[in-house]
Amino acid sequence: AQNLLRNGNFTESMKDTWDSYVVAENVTPGKVSIMERDGRRVAYFVRQGEDNVPTEVGIRQVIGKDVNVYDKLYLQLDIKLLFQSLSGAGYLSSEYPLRVELTYTDV
Repeated sequence: AQNLLRNGNFTESMKDTWDSYVVAENVTPGKVSIMERDGRRVAYFVRQGEDNVPTEVGIRQVIGKDVNVYDKLYLQLDIKLLFQSLSGAGYLSSEYPLRVELTYTDV
């Protein structure tokens, strides 16, 4: 198996492998940092919004590889949610504590 993600275990600095982003208007922006937790290096996300004000904080990585040579692709994540104050899916039914998005070009 070949790992297409670079620095997926966060042992290196994020600056050369991951792009972090924040979407927050007129509220305290969220942040992401790398830290040691439970004996592992992890991406630690903090986002504290206000009621009915959507905010996001995240990381992304462009892989830029042709994956046509693979029969299968696997995406594996270990997630530990420490706190969530929003009940259900929020006002627009689109507010969740975690979202994984995979964008690709079909050729």
